[in-house]
Amino acid sequence: MPSRGTSADGACGATQAAGDPPASEAVFRAGRSPVGLSQRASAASAAAAAGSQVLDQAEALSRAGGDQELLKEVVAIFLSDCSRVLSEIRAAIACGDANALEFAAHELKGAAAGLAARAAADAAWRLEQIGRANDLTQADELMVELEKRIEELKARLADVLAPPTEAAPPHRD
Repeated sequence: MPSRGTSADGACGATQAAGDPPASEAVFRAGRSPVGLSQRASAASAAAAAGSQVLDQAEALSRAGGDQELLKEVVAIFLSDCSRVLSEIRAAIACGDANALEFAAHELKGAAAGLAARAAADAAWRLEQIGRANDLTQADELMVELEKRIEELKARLADVLAPPTEAAPPHRD
């Protein structure tokens, strides 16, 4: 049976079959630690306001058990799923489907939080909350904020995926 939601092409209706977990679920398997919702939201809001929590790379690496290759895999999964989930969020807003918005924003929030990307997780959390409240009056504004945070995150994630650079030997005259 198809799950609730909107398709990535913007059509209102079902998305994926029930029991088909999204690839981004692997982000959850990378060792995220549970934190209370209000505590996480407060921490994310403060971090976003400071502009310093686009990505806590040390925390993300810690959540991957210190395994840089695993972190790269999780980042690649996040990046491959991100466009799909953003499309689902946009479609839910366009269709006025609060339930689909809540579920898609929740998925993105969890994936971003699993990467220690607090600003993006907070922006997705806000969309999730308005979906849960069935009040989409701020959805467009919050979507702009989420897209901004995701673009900032993508730029930082490129650093995670980049091969390490070798330090040049000191120049001697």
